[in-house]
Amino acid sequence: MNCFSINVLPYVVMLGLLESKLYCMLSAADPTDGFINVPLAEENFELQKPYDIPLAERYSCKNGVHRLWVYADDKPHENGSLTQPRTEIRISGLDYSSGVWQFEGYAFVPNGTSGATIVQIHGASHGNTTILLRIYEGNMRYYSSELVTTNLYDKWFRVNLIHNVDEGQVTVFIDSEQQFQHKDQGPGDLYFKCGVYGAPNIAALDSKSFSRILDQERGREMNWFSIKVLLHVVVVGLFQSNLYCIFCSADPTDGFINVPLTEENFELQKPYDIPLAERYSYENGIRRLWVYADDKPHENGSLTQPRTEIRISGLDYSSGVWQFEGYAFVPNGTSGATIVQIHGASHGNTTILLRIYEGNMRYYSSELVTTNLYDKWFRVNLIHDVDGGKVTVFIDGDQKFEHKDQGPGDLHFKCGVYGAPTTLISLTSHNTQPPTHTDTQPHRGTMNLFYCSVLVLTLQIGLLNHLCSADPTDGFTNVPLTADANFELQKPYDIPLSERYSYENGVHKLWVYADDKPHDPNSHTQPRTEIRIRVLISSLLSSPYSFHLSSLHLTCKCIYNMHGLDYSSGVWQFEGYSFVPNGTSGATIVQIHGASHGATTIILRIYDGDMRFYSGDLVTTDLYDKWFRVNLIHDVDGGLLTVFIDGEQKFQHKDQGPGDLYFKCGVYAAPSNISYYMESRWRDIRIYRK
Repeated sequence: MNCFSINVLPYVVMLGLLESKLYCMLSAADPTDGFINVPLAEENFELQKPYDIPLAERYSCKNGVHRLWVYADDKPHENGSLTQPRTEIRISGLDYSSGVWQFEGYAFVPNGTSGATIVQIHGASHGNTTILLRIYEGNMRYYSSELVTTNLYDKWFRVNLIHNVDEGQVTVFIDSEQQFQHKDQGPGDLYFKCGVYGAPNIAALDSKSFSRILDQERGREMNWFSIKVLLHVVVVGLFQSNLYCIFCSADPTDGFINVPLTEENFELQKPYDIPLAERYSYENGIRRLWVYADDKPHENGSLTQPRTEIRISGLDYSSGVWQFEGYAFVPNGTSGATIVQIHGASHGNTTILLRIYEGNMRYYSSELVTTNLYDKWFRVNLIHDVDGGKVTVFIDGDQKFEHKDQGPGDLHFKCGVYGAPTTLISLTSHNTQPPTHTDTQPHRGTMNLFYCSVLVLTLQIGLLNHLCSADPTDGFTNVPLTADANFELQKPYDIPLSERYSYENGVHKLWVYADDKPHDPNSHTQPRTEIRIRVLISSLLSSPYSFHLSSLHLTCKCIYNMHGLDYSSGVWQFEGYSFVPNGTSGATIVQIHGASHGATTIILRIYDGDMRFYSGDLVTTDLYDKWFRVNLIHDVDGGLLTVFIDGEQKFQHKDQGPGDLYFKCGVYAAPSNISYYMESRWRDIRIYRK
């Protein structure tokens, strides 16, 4: 089993926050508001690939990610077809001809893939398709013409494609922002597809033409996860039954506040006679926990079943309303395993156990909670209203189950794998090496195996207590960035960039040593490897999204000739997700350069895992070895700086006066008290302005 984004949330009933909650709920309408999720199963995913090639040579699915690739000289999907080569997922069993339907998925397109349709609606009165969304050199276009959005290479982005058949309109959202709208091609027998489908003009290209593409091979590639189809409800009878879904579209965390968690809150329980590393791993934010049926219990002398679990410690509760949140992945084959529970009760040892049996989730071993959970990431929200004596379960944001609790007690949350009593059988000793993700039941002679595995993705660990608190970016406009035009790398002048910087899977990794040279031979500053953000805002453009190809080339040229247009007035914001490994100390990871008084407006440094304003005021603590979100707002006219970490305001300070200002992130050594090796990683870097 895998989980990520583990959160615990106590409920808050403060009236003073109602207005800010109302603002949040009304202003940030999600593309899925007013729609209901249509559950998808494997039967709904029909794979189309070159007819003469095995599927495994053009498609893989691992940890919930569908990877699809194709080459320009591949055959079509059917012998005799004159269409271009493709590897696509055709959403079957959900064809439609009226109403309002929506496709949602998260996509990743590697640099080099060009001339490929990644999502489409097939069918129309006029032509074969209603819409094709193609990638050309990292930009998305409507067929091969109108620009939808830019700079999509090498990062995950969310795609929402809405088709209002009755009104004849298609609308495209990228990362929740509307980017495009167009008339459709008329009604028909319609369905969604995603993957890679070659544009007509690639067919004549030979294999050499694609030698620059992924892994030195020729081809087009695309990755998808969390694919959904949603239906807008307009029937009165359904409207009432889905009133909560339509109007609230209320997230399970609304009205809760986040309770920050650190590694100290994660107590690992595993078979007492086995090293932790043989039943648990933690890598790239994912906690993997596994156990075998004949493992020992977690304590010598205990009569309980074997387990590898995370016990949330230091946050036991006995009253109020609390919530656990996490994202989980259970591989096919794990059965009879509790993956999340509330321990403690007046009657019995536990308030609730949520178990997986053959891919379905059950309350203990009885009532069905939800189905078809194998081999995909799903979100779990478990709410315990102690005073009301009630537990409520949400899966992927939808309420699936509600039950009376077992009475109050000394209560705490747990997640991982814990064997159910009736599933276990007597087994001989076994190989303690964990299986691969594609082999969840490793051989053990001829005997049956009860093997449980859980993955927990901890990109954002915390006990959530959202009060629908307004996001730091509310009221700001995103300023589009590209790596080539806006990211200037600064590194020790005598060392190749590749020895101090790497970029892989959307993550910038920057490192430096204490005895490295400065970034310029004539500089007397400390060593650094930093990204200097250069931002150009053209007054000739009415919107940051109104670029045309002809003007884009000129804009990029201006950036390099003029070194960008740094800011000197207004309200600007830097946002990025950062990871600082244990041991890095005395390193600035983000700053605003320029000021009336001094060289910088603000420097945020890491010392022993804590963040400080320069070397003085404490901003926040315990940042080592986890991803955290940084939002740094500079109100130049108001002379004020505000720092948010993981969406919560942590620090505010007067600035140093106006100047020629710009943002930087990476690692920049402090004058003293620094570690020999310094590193930070960054992803999803954005700039906003008001």
